[in-house]
Amino acid sequence: FTAKGTGYIYTYSITRRAGPIPYCIAYVTLDEGVKMITNIVDCDLDTIKVGQKVKVVFKKSEGGVSMPMFTPG
Repeated sequence: FTAKGTGYIYTYSITRRAGPIPYCIAYVTLDEGVKMITNIVDCDLDTIKVGQKVKVVFKKSEGGVSMPMFTPG
């Protein structure tokens, strides 16, 4: 399965108290129809909205593995 790496935010939750840095976990619906749970990154968390278009970016995890995450765009 090959995906274009674009989609929209289906639903999300912003966590501001679990650690030193707030973060957003979201279900993203890819343009191909598949839903995946991911993080929304590289944006002002207060501007995130359901239905917002997003595109994939890859961020290294603590273990050094690149993980797909999404940013508005």
